[in-house]
This record gives sequence, structure tokens and C-alpha cells, in this order.
Amino acid sequence: MLAKANAGDAASQCLWAIVVAAGNRQARNAKQLAADYQQAAEWYRKAAEKGDIGGETRLAALYRDGRGLARDMAQAAEWYRKAAEQGDATAQATLGVLYSMGQGVPHDDVEAYYWLDLAASAKGPNQEKYAANRQMIGTHITGR
Repeated sequence: MLAKANAGDAASQCLWAIVVAAGNRQARNAKQLAADYQQAAEWYRKAAEKGDIGGETRLAALYRDGRGLARDMAQAAEWYRKAAEQGDATAQATLGVLYSMGQGVPHDDVEAYYWLDLAASAKGPNQEKYAANRQMIGTHITGR
């Protein structure tokens, strides 16, 4: 897998980043733990820059949580947007929540509703949750 990742295969780069990040379970100290997440972030970025949705969403989460990278909600939102624009329902829902809270993007209930509506339209285990979040944002827009 590492050979394929080094050769530029985006899926392998994302998978290798998962392996590296999972290595943090054996980290003996906070410095080693941070280094594992930093290395994972580098691999996720390589995959994300090729348009790999998994790389985009995982890199966004590292920015959101400040793991291996400085916490940067604007960068998190940017990477979630890239995955959302490719149809990833989880990224769409997350972007909707970011807009509803004004984290990394301006607070905008209409934009939040848009992204949550897209997420709620996708069949999946979280569809009802996304629809409920959309409904809640809708009440902010209509005042009801």
C-alpha cells in the first residue's frame, strides 16, 4: 500500500494516512501522537488534492479538531465544501452545520438549509438526522 501511495494513488494515500493516524494508539507521549497526526495530515492532503473525498473529509476533520495541524475552521470548511460539492452527504451536512453556527464560514441559515437539504435527500443511516437539522434551520428562516 505504501508503494502505491508513494506512486501517487489517491486511494492508497488516504488508506496509508488512516494507518498512520491509527498508529497513534501506540504513541508513548503527546509529541509522538502529534507527529502521527501531522504525518497523516500530509497523506490526507495528497489524496485530497487529487479530489479524493475521503482525503478531503479527513483532512477537514483534522483542521476542525486541531490534530496534526493548527485548528483552522476556515480550512476545515473549505475541505468539507470540496467533498460536499462531489455529493458526499456527511460533508454536506457538516458544511450545513458550519454555516448554521458561523464556524469557518459566515453565519447563513439559508446556506445551512441548502447543504442540509442536499444531505437529507441522500439515502443513508443519517438521513433522518440531516432532515431534522434541516427542519430546525428552516424554522430560523421562516420564524416559525
